[in-house]
Amino acid sequence: MLTPVIPFGELEYRRIKAGLEKVASDTHEIDEVLASIYEDYCGGYGFLRFLGLAFALLSGTDGELHINQAVRELLREEARRILSFIDSGKIKVTGKFEYDDFRDGKDRIELTNVELMLRKLGDGITGSGH
Repeated sequence: MLTPVIPFGELEYRRIKAGLEKVASDTHEIDEVLASIYEDYCGGYGFLRFLGLAFALLSGTDGELHINQAVRELLREEARRILSFIDSGKIKVTGKFEYDDFRDGKDRIELTNVELMLRKLGDGITGSGH
């Protein structure tokens, strides 16, 4: 309904940014926000890879997220990192599951070296990383 007034890419940009801002904060809605980010990652927003995979790995068999303080800080850091690229225009959401990525290769760690990021997550889970 708002698409004639506000381009869909702008609406999608605002929705993604709001979710990342919640992860970067001390929200108590982390379960719902990460579930949404996971869906967005699976839909095609590759820049959300680490947060999406973290949600999948942290979801217990009971359906609850199991996040300790070290893991929570890793999630905050990643949300802030992605937000910095969005705010600087290096990642531009252009449509539903469509985006332009103008980052340098070294800044695309979630696409090029997710193993390193997941190792940090594993260290945070076990408490051996911090």
